[in-house]
Amino acid sequence: MCPENHTSSTFEPFRYLSIPIPSNHMDRFELKVVFFPALSAPAERPRPQRLAVAVPKSSTAKRVQLALTRQLSVGRSSLLLAEVYRSRIHRYLEPNLPLSDVRSEDQIVAFEVPQTPQDLWDYKQRLLPGSPGRESPEDLSIPSSVQVLMIQAMHRRVVDVCRSDGRTWSQRREVFGLPFVMSRLPQA
Repeated sequence: MCPENHTSSTFEPFRYLSIPIPSNHMDRFELKVVFFPALSAPAERPRPQRLAVAVPKSSTAKRVQLALTRQLSVGRSSLLLAEVYRSRIHRYLEPNLPLSDVRSEDQIVAFEVPQTPQDLWDYKQRLLPGSPGRESPEDLSIPSSVQVLMIQAMHRRVVDVCRSDGRTWSQRREVFGLPFVMSRLPQA
């Protein structure tokens, strides 16, 4: 029998201890983006640029827009992000879309496109300065509720479908390359 004032201690050894180690590359998300700039002069033909943007994984598409605007010196309001799949725009990336919904291997395209009537008018004035008959949006009585139309364009070609004997059987249209987006005001 044990005496009443006896205390027992047990020792439990362990070998492994998990300690999280912070890492900078683990919480960063790198996106490859193709940027389509807008025309800045009538004779100019701007070329798309390939860019890499690194943002925190827990951020949203708005953070990608901000990183691109700093890198390109473009206004955030005129930057439109889209995901391209099979040469078509699969979806537009809304500013509040979490980056967890975007994979690093997805093809992301950024378009510099005026998206408000005032931005569109400013762009036209910059592109065609001093052209006659150009009034401001206020003079044209464009209500602020008017939405600018976004027009998607893609490249298509006709391909011959041949039979096994080499003769043309039919033709089909296929989409290729990267699409692009334009904007304009709706017709009254």
